[in-house]
Amino acid sequence: MKFENVAVVGLGLIGGSVCRAIKKFNSSANVVGIDSDKEVLQFAKKEGLVDSVSTDFNVASGSNFVVVATYVDSIYDTVEKLLPELRKGCVVTDVGSVKSEIVNKVENLLPQEIHFIGSHPIAGKEHSGIENSDAGLFEGKKIVITPSERSDISAINETTAFWSSIGGEVVRLDPIVHDRVFAYVSHLPHVVAYSLINSVASSDVVDDIFNYSGGGLHDYTRIAASSPEMWKSIFLQNRDSLLESIKTFKLNLEKAESAIKNNDLNELMHILENAQKLKLSN
Repeated sequence: MKFENVAVVGLGLIGGSVCRAIKKFNSSANVVGIDSDKEVLQFAKKEGLVDSVSTDFNVASGSNFVVVATYVDSIYDTVEKLLPELRKGCVVTDVGSVKSEIVNKVENLLPQEIHFIGSHPIAGKEHSGIENSDAGLFEGKKIVITPSERSDISAINETTAFWSSIGGEVVRLDPIVHDRVFAYVSHLPHVVAYSLINSVASSDVVDDIFNYSGGGLHDYTRIAASSPEMWKSIFLQNRDSLLESIKTFKLNLEKAESAIKNNDLNELMHILENAQKLKLSN
């Protein structure tokens, strides 16, 4: 399936990478880039990521497939602004890492002849911005789509074909299940990484304590360099599931704390060996 007229709204790391990937795999496609930042639009046009750019949503009127690549707290508002420009049969998807609320609200907004299928590419970098976009970002990476009971079958197939066409491996999850899963495997690690950096920085043992850190701290906290603006929105949109995962993490941290405090070698070894076994098997 060829995607000849695609609009991408929000030209950051993911949106820019979508544009680059479309041009890599289907150079004849007409790609429209929409963003509020004129410098970003100039960069996208100069680099050949898109065929045309605009700050106005009306340029999406000729597109039959639209990718909304904005922060999760603005996806609904973006689709609402796009709605007057969307043609009958158009498929809209997003790239947000929170799905349940977005899918429900957008589906209630759109008329029956315009379709929304939620998407979440499991791909990214700790550095944001269009300047870090990569045509190969989605190759071999899982792309989770989250159709609901109301989703149109042809729209599901079209969204699957789109992500497959730029190298992704598409899997499906229920929107609610998606949010619970990614609270644990993505959102919790980011909370912990940000918190760990702040914990280390609050120590007054020595000045410039980060100068003494090795690869372990660097590797573990790499994601703390991610965009605070983006992750603030994700944390709050997935608040209930994230709080559940934080509670579970605190319980496991307390078990380790108790074993260390009580000099309980057997319990400490059990905790460490169990985690090692799980890590090596996954």
